[in-house]
Amino acid sequence: DRLNLMNANEKVNLELALLASDYDYRENKGGVANILNELEELNAFQTGGLDALSPEAMQRINRLRSINTDWNDILFRDVFNQEYNISFSGGSDRAHYYASVGYYSEQGTVKGVENNRYNMTLKTDFKLNNMLTVGASVFANQRQQESYMTDTGGFTNPVYYSRMANPYFEPFDAEGNYIYDKNVQGRESEVPDFNIFEERANTEKERTDRSVMALFDATLKFNSNLKLTSQFGLQHDNYTLTRYAGHNSYAMRKAKEYATYLIDGERKSIFPDGGMNKQTEAHTTQWTWKAMLEWDKRLNDIHDVELMGGTEIRHTETEVVTSTAYGYDNRTLTTQPVLFPTESIARRYPLYEEGHTENAFVSWFATASYTLFYRYTLGGSIRFD
Repeated sequence: DRLNLMNANEKVNLELALLASDYDYRENKGGVANILNELEELNAFQTGGLDALSPEAMQRINRLRSINTDWNDILFRDVFNQEYNISFSGGSDRAHYYASVGYYSEQGTVKGVENNRYNMTLKTDFKLNNMLTVGASVFANQRQQESYMTDTGGFTNPVYYSRMANPYFEPFDAEGNYIYDKNVQGRESEVPDFNIFEERANTEKERTDRSVMALFDATLKFNSNLKLTSQFGLQHDNYTLTRYAGHNSYAMRKAKEYATYLIDGERKSIFPDGGMNKQTEAHTTQWTWKAMLEWDKRLNDIHDVELMGGTEIRHTETEVVTSTAYGYDNRTLTTQPVLFPTESIARRYPLYEEGHTENAFVSWFATASYTLFYRYTLGGSIRFD
């Protein structure tokens, strides 16, 4: 109600007014135009108005006025999210430890969208003597997201579609079969069959992220003014991404329409009958070492001087592999070969891609500050990478 969307009666009146005017952009769209074109009465309406229409046309148009689909009710849901955490800690004057595990489950307001997370943290530190303290930490987590395929036009986005769909459109017939929304159209010339509930049932998008990071640090205190700290970190991340579009899905119909070529005057799709299964797997390994020397001194109870200098080395390596199969049958887990007509088209739709990236960085940095009477501070810093 707050969006002030049109109801079915208002939308039908708008379509009738547009058809009677000179506005002709996609004039064949809309339930009223569909009825008039099917009954071949569009010209009669544009010249004679409603009085020129047959009783059947008027009956079908008036039926549209009586349908008010509550898209927010059928597309969205109330959700119940869960989060559980448990932790414990302890230690003595010379050592401390901490451990925690957690689980989080989030349901999306859109049916079929979920997000789950598991996490674990382990920390400990030891004071070996009055000068040296060492510590270690381990962080691990896994995140899993489940959804469905989305399109660039935004029609599969239920938030967008619930505001664009006609209020008189019914997604199912009396037998529970899908009815396709012919008013969904992006920049394509033809309109692939689209039903948002069919799309949910026949597409999937699942991503799983895993991360493990270990930190080892040490602090060496030479005296009350001077200390040296060092830290080494090792982290490994990987994710797997699965995208599936079934044969009976808008995503696959649209992909086939875009991937076409002309042969003997006939336009054919590159992809064979069936769906698509796309798998992506990525691994990233990163290690970091840094060291800092810090000195601070208070002079005559009114001067505070702080100096810090350090260095850092970072190395990152990433590998990504993506494979795509067409003609996919999710029941038999079989695929069909893709016969590309030309090499240039084959490059546009790669079936296998592999990437490797490696970077290394070295940094030096320093800061200095002077404070007078605990109030006035002058500071500066420098960094080189």
